[in-house]
Amino acid sequence: MDVTQFLGTWVNQENEYEFGQPPADASYTISQLSSDELQFDMSWLDANNQRQLMSYTSVLDGQKHPYEPQEIADQVQTTLITANRMETRSYKNGHEVAFASRAVQANGQHMEVIQQITQADGTVLTNKSLYYKKA
Repeated sequence: MDVTQFLGTWVNQENEYEFGQPPADASYTISQLSSDELQFDMSWLDANNQRQLMSYTSVLDGQKHPYEPQEIADQVQTTLITANRMETRSYKNGHEVAFASRAVQANGQHMEVIQQITQADGTVLTNKSLYYKKA
């Protein structure tokens, strides 16, 4: 699987949020650990101007795999949908609780990230962010 177009550091350019506060500053780094394993590192400034970090790895094979910490989800599934679009679905107790789509635009310099969470009542909230590739 060629994921070269996703690899590197992406810097947040604009946001449209339905849940949480948009970051004042954010970056998103995707690294390839092996032929089918990716690492995702996110860094952002929250509403209190505090730096937040999140990092996880995922196997890019379309199968569900154990996820830690299990407070958020207990399984994660990452799939390359097309050459320019990757999706990750997170599950808790067999139910999908979060979804993320990363789509690299044709110019290879912009990536749209769509994140969705499903609330207990079934309501789906969506955040959209546009990132540009750091040189």
